[in-house]
Amino acid sequence: MSFSANFRHRFSDQLLAPVREQIIELCADSSIILDIGCGTGDLLVRASHKVNKGVGIDSNHRMIHFANQRKARKDIKNIEYLCGNIFDIDIPALGYDICTCTLFLHSLKRDEAIALLCKLKNCVQRLIICDYKQPNTVSGKLGVEIDELISGHYRRFKEYQRLGFFYSLISESGLQLLEEQHTAVDGLSIYVLEKL
Repeated sequence: MSFSANFRHRFSDQLLAPVREQIIELCADSSIILDIGCGTGDLLVRASHKVNKGVGIDSNHRMIHFANQRKARKDIKNIEYLCGNIFDIDIPALGYDICTCTLFLHSLKRDEAIALLCKLKNCVQRLIICDYKQPNTVSGKLGVEIDELISGHYRRFKEYQRLGFFYSLISESGLQLLEEQHTAVDGLSIYVLEKL
């Protein structure tokens, strides 16, 4: 088992568990879900009882290996994980009801994030994005800064922050914000969007 995948599962997945449950509540029963940047596959494992089908995509083969091992241990049949660059994978138009994306867009270059959102809006009915917003507390700000320093994409996060967080990507991607939900984690919001 990969150290990075196990570490992420033991710590990040536990911290994000209530956020992921909040995301799952926003998904209709029997949905077909595409999870971009799925990491250890935690969201889809948690949602497997509710969804008709789930597909997780991540470019890190260690994370996908971990996700597949976890799926096999739990004998889950309605989810699958693919390893690859999301820009290179053909996503069938309207093959999914919902696309989820948790703490991924801020790690991309701005033009990549916009291109991905534009690609996704033509393939799904609804997007549920969870990403950073301005934290309200000093401890929240410090937590986000430390997490981004450790994650290795601090420079891109700072650009994301400087340009107005996720809000700055919405209009440029031709999306309409239907709802924003605050989470129990200071500095994270969930955005429900659809194509204009």
